[in-house]
Amino acid sequence: MIVKTESKEYKIEFINSNNYNKIADLILENINFTQAVIITESNIPNEYSDLLAKELKVNRLSVEIIKLESKGETNKSFKILENLLSQIFTITKPTRKMKIIAIGGGVIGDLAGFVASILMRGVGFIQIPTTLLAMTDSSIGGKTGINAFDLKNVIGSFYQPDFVVINSYFLQTLNYNEYISGYTEIIKHAIIDNSDNLFELLIQNSDKIRSRNSEFMSMILHKSCAVKSRIVEQDEFETKGIRATLNFGHTIAHAIEKLPELNEKILHGTAVGLGMIYELKIAEKLSILETQEIIEKLEMSFQSLDLPTKISQLVNIEDTKKLVDLMIEKMLVDKKNIHSISEPEIAFSVPVELGVMKNISISKSKCIELLMEIIS
Repeated sequence: MIVKTESKEYKIEFINSNNYNKIADLILENINFTQAVIITESNIPNEYSDLLAKELKVNRLSVEIIKLESKGETNKSFKILENLLSQIFTITKPTRKMKIIAIGGGVIGDLAGFVASILMRGVGFIQIPTTLLAMTDSSIGGKTGINAFDLKNVIGSFYQPDFVVINSYFLQTLNYNEYISGYTEIIKHAIIDNSDNLFELLIQNSDKIRSRNSEFMSMILHKSCAVKSRIVEQDEFETKGIRATLNFGHTIAHAIEKLPELNEKILHGTAVGLGMIYELKIAEKLSILETQEIIEKLEMSFQSLDLPTKISQLVNIEDTKKLVDLMIEKMLVDKKNIHSISEPEIAFSVPVELGVMKNISISKSKCIELLMEIIS
């Protein structure tokens, strides 16, 4: 699969293999370099980075590995960014021909991509995502960055990778919760752009998704990545309103992730799943969504895969107003919002029907009213 954006054209290669000689050869067939730094996390199996580095070194490449001991969203910080850059300059002599290789989930991809974008004013990087969420979403499209000032992804850049390797073999090592949380991004793509009837395909095959059926997962990974690629190609820098549709579910998801009881405890994909359900209900309340059927099928799918469909399944809601106020506080600082003099408006991208999206803004007071009605 080829992704063609304004700034760069690059290839996504789909494989299912633990043959690291094959993976190294695949990379070298597509990318020319002699020096690389692999960035990964301690919770990623050692073989992913160690065996790939070994095979690359066989080809007389200089390869160093930086394995972060911390994990998750805590790695998307100024402190970790500075430490990473310091390590790179300590163990290598960077040049603009160096490549950064990200091996991990979305956090590592975002962080390593941002490092690549600012190191020597920009070096190339290769995405090797190891989670379902990263494979289908964050490894494609060039959004890189870190969190700061208690806000998500507010320091960063649009910086496309040179090459992406989607290796479905990695899915077999994920724990179930980590694996299934990534499914929410796939069904999000199916709602945004229901090409090839992807939504119904997912709804009708929960058993194959749960069992990680290799053939089926490879197929839907390809279909999901195709949706993400098409949207990115049309609106690389999110200036035309097209790429904004990928934020479906995320406005509320980011607020859920920052709730005191869930902060750094809830997986991003799980929060996105809840965000989609609540944003669909908002669209229904506003008479934008044409049918309840999408909500019903989405909830049915999540229930069959042990994904939550209500915040109350994760936290004890004693005071709905307090919960809503906390969520609104976080939603108001979203970088996509409109800050008018009279009253701030919160941005959403919601479905009208399967495959048809609408970008809207809702006043703070109306948003509070709607959340009070649907939160449970």
